[in-house]
Amino acid sequence: MPTKIMVIDPDLETLKSLRRELEGDYLILSSSRGHAARALFDLFRPEAVVANHLTEGLDTRAFLEWLRRTPAGFDVPVWLSKTEGAPPSLFLPKLPEVFHLRGPVHPVLLKVQLNWHFGHSLDRRSKVLET
Repeated sequence: MPTKIMVIDPDLETLKSLRRELEGDYLILSSSRGHAARALFDLFRPEAVVANHLTEGLDTRAFLEWLRRTPAGFDVPVWLSKTEGAPPSLFLPKLPEVFHLRGPVHPVLLKVQLNWHFGHSLDRRSKVLET
């Protein structure tokens, strides 16, 4: 079974570009609505989370704190991005395995980081799930 990556971003073009880049190596669970984050995580138990911390309905601090208290999520790596021009995420908790990106997610760079983190080769195949 491919590694499951949960992607939460309000921008549908960002979701599409991430899906195009990652779907050959990972099982992608995507949502443009933040309120679905906990339900998606509980249902599919992804091995990593990529989230835009400005997604409507996503309280990033509460989600990260909940994730770290959840047995299945206490060590799941999280990549947090932000929209260009957004204020810095100064008040987000500095938790282990939370990587703060300085701007929007760049699909190729994210894939390199995920491949390095999980030790994947680039020839894996997967399916895509959408919410």
